[in-house]
Amino acid sequence: MSTVSHLEGLVVNVITGLLKQNEAARTIVEFTTDAGNRLSGSDSPSNRDLVKVVVLGETFLLRLIPDETDVRFVARLRSEFADFVAESSFGWGELRE
Repeated sequence: MSTVSHLEGLVVNVITGLLKQNEAARTIVEFTTDAGNRLSGSDSPSNRDLVKVVVLGETFLLRLIPDETDVRFVARLRSEFADFVAESSFGWGELRE
């Protein structure tokens, strides 16, 4: 895994592909430690760090795996975020791909 800024680009591409335009416009992406401290763009995440996505007041968390490839990270993120959307109040029951 690389820097937070690199991962942020991957996260934004995945979530905007799964969200409707009005949902994406009201979404916040943050990278934090498990204690809630924000990471900067040049930080290299550890296995105690998370990506936090807040969509319309609902929070999605995904633990980062430092030696995970971009392809594996994107696949895991897409799968888990799609499940989150289907279980959310804004996307209840919708299977988005």
